[in-house]
Amino acid sequence: MSFPDFDAVQADQGGEIVAVASLFIAILIGDALVIYRLWIIWMGNWPVMIFPLCTLTGVAVTSTGIAYEFIHTKSSTHRETALSDNKAFNLWVAIGFVLSLLNCFYCTGMRLPL
Repeated sequence: MSFPDFDAVQADQGGEIVAVASLFIAILIGDALVIYRLWIIWMGNWPVMIFPLCTLTGVAVTSTGIAYEFIHTKSSTHRETALSDNKAFNLWVAIGFVLSLLNCFYCTGMRLPL
């Protein structure tokens, strides 16, 4: 069994990592609450819930990818520049935002049963 190499994590990154993790948790809780509202409105209709549950899973996966890229970005005084130049980081962020927006649009649009 292989464990990830956390040597890249510097002591000064601790606060930043906690802040990023808190943001991910807030986004996931917000999306989950919107999905729960949809569940209540549609009285537990499973076919309606498939798409939002898939997007929530996708947001959780992209959050993990963002955290991985954030942790493995070399600590420097210009972390923002290093992250903005990181194509993998930018791709994870874009996919996460799109999935979260799709979830919110879908759940809001499906608020009234047909």
